[in-house]
Amino acid sequence: MSTLATIAARVRREGTAGRRRRSGSPRLLSALDARMLQLLVYRHRSWSLAQLTQDFNQSVARPVGESTVRRYLHRACLRSYAVVTKPFLTPRHVALGRKWGRGKSSWTLDDWAKVNFADESTFTLRPARGEAHVWRRPTTRYLPACLRPSFKSGRLSLLVWGGFCARGRTPLVRVEGRLNQHKYVDIIHNHLLPFVEAKHGGTSNLELLDDNCGPHRALAVRFYMALHGLERVDWAHQIPDMNPTENVWSVLERRLRARLTPPTTLEMLSDALCEEWDRLPDSLFAGLFEGMPRRVGALAVASGHSTKYQVSRKKRPLVSILPTASFDAIRIK
Repeated sequence: MSTLATIAARVRREGTAGRRRRSGSPRLLSALDARMLQLLVYRHRSWSLAQLTQDFNQSVARPVGESTVRRYLHRACLRSYAVVTKPFLTPRHVALGRKWGRGKSSWTLDDWAKVNFADESTFTLRPARGEAHVWRRPTTRYLPACLRPSFKSGRLSLLVWGGFCARGRTPLVRVEGRLNQHKYVDIIHNHLLPFVEAKHGGTSNLELLDDNCGPHRALAVRFYMALHGLERVDWAHQIPDMNPTENVWSVLERRLRARLTPPTTLEMLSDALCEEWDRLPDSLFAGLFEGMPRRVGALAVASGHSTKYQVSRKKRPLVSILPTASFDAIRIK
């Protein structure tokens, strides 16, 4: 029997060709209740499932269980994910980042080939911090309401400096104690300038991209850089997503954790970092350099807010695999 004949027979028999009423129990929540649940999640993204269920049941006539709330949230593509930690952004930071991204969005690979990216990374001994979760859709990972802001704090133990450009990488330099302007001048003199001379033939063909921390912008550093003709790329506050060296630190951390013999002293940690730095493939640095136009474009599209380009490094302790208990954890800030 054809489809048309089947429909005609049903109309003669039932008087309609509309959908039949389905069997089974009715939905526990109406469309309005489901919408109310979504709005509750948007207001309290960091609440647990139990908290959401308890608050939601106070506003509906028929209480529901946690499994029902979870099922309706999943239907709306809302799931609980580990929160992404990003630097805290004030409206001023967002405006500066937006201006910086729009200003650099016209740069080509030839422009970025004249930039040396540099940064420091700190290895800290401290207990692990637990992960936090927020309710969000898969595509809203970097929505400001779904981020946990991070602030610069913590006890320093081991500080290293490194950089790279389109033509190679600098040595990885261990910094004893806290970084100050005099130590940064020494790094520039002993490590950066020889690298620039070897790779670029002089400072006239290169600009340095580093952040705005105090030692980088100190008077002695600016005077020394001006004396040697080394210029800087202008930098906005709180936009670490735009410095690809952060991604290098993330890869370096993963390689450190994958070592069969984890370091148990700061000397061993320093040696292991230098070994893993030298083993990093050239393709890693080439890919980060070639991705700079996309990285800056993402900042412009995000209007100065956080982007996906900074890798969020999980701060998991290594105490479970260390042979001694002298360290609570090792992580990269």
